[in-house]
Amino acid sequence: EQVFKIITPEDFSIPALAKLAKLFLEYAKNNDQIFSFNSFTSTLPAELKPVADELFLYASGFSDLNKEKLSEIVFELKERSCRHNISHFSTIDGNDAEEKVRLYSEMLRKLDKSEMEKLLRT
Repeated sequence: EQVFKIITPEDFSIPALAKLAKLFLEYAKNNDQIFSFNSFTSTLPAELKPVADELFLYASGFSDLNKEKLSEIVFELKERSCRHNISHFSTIDGNDAEEKVRLYSEMLRKLDKSEMEKLLRT
């Protein structure tokens, strides 16, 4: 859950991953017990179960995943998301799009690996 204080479901460019992140947050909010992957996947729509299974299998390969490595992954995801959104909204005309470019540019400028590490340690 600490990860989702930094990244949001909207940071995922693949719609299935964005939806999975959103559903995970809802699940975590409504379940105070220790996380159970099987319990979580039982709440997913059928089309997202294979995505969750594949993500689980991929993540299980990170046996040495520590807080430092996690903060690097989160930082990179957030950075790519900001750059993608800046690029996307730069191609759209209008004040709303210009404001989004300014917002994501500011987010990108404020990204700080050490701050992420601190947040993920708590």
